This record gives sequence, C-alpha cells and structure tokens, in this order.
Amino acid sequence: MLLLPLMAWPQALANEEFIEGFPDVPKLDIVTSIENEPVIFDTSSGTVAEVSLRLSATVQEALSQYSAALKGLGWACKKSSANIRCTR
Repeated sequence: MLLLPLMAWPQALANEEFIEGFPDVPKLDIVTSIENEPVIFDTSSGTVAEVSLRLSATVQEALSQYSAALKGLGWACKKSSANIRCTR
C-alpha cells in the first residue's frame, strides 16, 4: 500500500528519481524523504519496505497525484478518502 497530473509521465521518467527502497515508485516534487528512512529487509516471503515522507501538498492532492502517476506506470490503483492501494 502506498501512502501523483501527468499526460507525458512515461517520457518524464528518464529524468525522475524514485523513492529509495521502491525502485518503481516515483519520488514526486511534493514529497521529501525523512532522515533514517526507509526501512528495508528481506523475509522468506519477499522484501518488506516501509518509508515515511513529508508532504508539501494536502493529503488529497498527494493521493490524486500518486494515483495518476502510478496508473501511468502500469499500476492498478483504488483511491479512498485516506489512502490509495496500488498493485501490479
């Protein structure tokens, strides 16, 4: 689960950063990493990664922007009032 308007998003990816620990989740301009983040470890059932980010936008703006950006990268996202759940 992930706690972005982009018509030409795929072309923009060549110059974009991704969130550390999440190599396929873009780091949008509205987020700032918090020191000592992320926490990443491997388990027998896969990798577990968790990150906390500061927002420079409202939660609703962030949810909308990330939903749009992730859909552009092939994710299927369901948005509620408090979060988005994206899977691939």
